[in-house]
Amino acid sequence: MSNVIKGIVLNIIQKYKLEECLHFDKKSCSGDIINAHSIQNNRILDKISKDGHVMMFSYDLDINDMAMKRIGRKIATTFSGFCQYHDVKVFQPIESYDYDPTNQEQNCLFAYRALIKELYAKKRLYQIQLGIFAYVDNDTNIALLKGSKKGLEDLEYCLNKFKDIIENKKFGKIKNTIIELDKDYQLAVCGAVNIEYDIYGLTVNNLHDHNEKPKPLFVNIFPQNNKTYIILSVFEEDEDIYSFLKSIETHEDKFTILTNLILCIENIAISPDRWDNFSEDKKSKIINTFKSNIISSTDPNFLTKDLEGFFDE
Repeated sequence: MSNVIKGIVLNIIQKYKLEECLHFDKKSCSGDIINAHSIQNNRILDKISKDGHVMMFSYDLDINDMAMKRIGRKIATTFSGFCQYHDVKVFQPIESYDYDPTNQEQNCLFAYRALIKELYAKKRLYQIQLGIFAYVDNDTNIALLKGSKKGLEDLEYCLNKFKDIIENKKFGKIKNTIIELDKDYQLAVCGAVNIEYDIYGLTVNNLHDHNEKPKPLFVNIFPQNNKTYIILSVFEEDEDIYSFLKSIETHEDKFTILTNLILCIENIAISPDRWDNFSEDKKSKIINTFKSNIISSTDPNFLTKDLEGFFDE
């Protein structure tokens, strides 16, 4: 990529900021579009921050320049994807109360917020790519646009499913695997991913078939009361194909699987103290695995690849 093109792309990225409430009930929107936290600021980020900062993956144009950077917790994980009313109203059951693993509504809302965060990212990416396409019209960008459009359509399909679940209080239609770790690992995650393979190398999502409906996995991780909670959520109709999730907790490579799975999600925050305690070799392996997973998860064994991760002592 030439310096001229890099300059154009960076300018488009910096200029384009999506500001839109993505909640399904547009009619009840009220107040300004705000910078909402996809990971709770006061209840979660505050607990893992140091001097008001957390560590997050960050890069500008080239994913090869990926690094962990200190981000102020007041802006970390924020996105302008909700109006003031919906950010407060919809998520009050998880903002105002401690997490209860048996509370179906809470589990559903954590999954819903992960979906909206991904929908915001995909919608913004698509608009940025449209802006770039006006300057760089080639086969690569055409393919990227098609892929982003398909991803956006998939997420909007999922949004309609959440609309039915939340409006009609069918919270049990979100099925959850909840792993409770008896230690605060100073880690927080919120995101959704269409993983291609399970821990046995069997296909979960055929990412090459554009006619296949998505089967997303919603991942939320956070500390509470000296524990770490991991919520892995799927739609009811996808429960069978995600049956392997139930075996993770007792799997001999539990922490390896969890780390590789987490590194499919871009929205990760970790305590600066914990990150600084990792060896340089371990940091490098985590960053390289993240880059590899974000670019492609076509390795059927990617979830079980040996990796010292976030949960090792």
